[in-house]
Amino acid sequence: MVSLPNGVQLVSLNSPLPTLATTGGDSYQTIQQVGNTVVITENYSGLKWNLVDLPANAPQTVVIRAKVQ
Repeated sequence: MVSLPNGVQLVSLNSPLPTLATTGGDSYQTIQQVGNTVVITENYSGLKWNLVDLPANAPQTVVIRAKVQ
């Protein structure tokens, strides 16, 4: 789980796993991905991933780019 504090805006995200996001509160929904790249359509305040389907001993990388406003 990653929190994006006020004043930090998600610019891009590359994840091999489906990404869940929230614009506030505890309600998360899967956000659209094109391949491993997430389509940024909202000002998200939090991101999380379900690691249950992650293969054991298989390294994965998530790249998050954000800007401080």
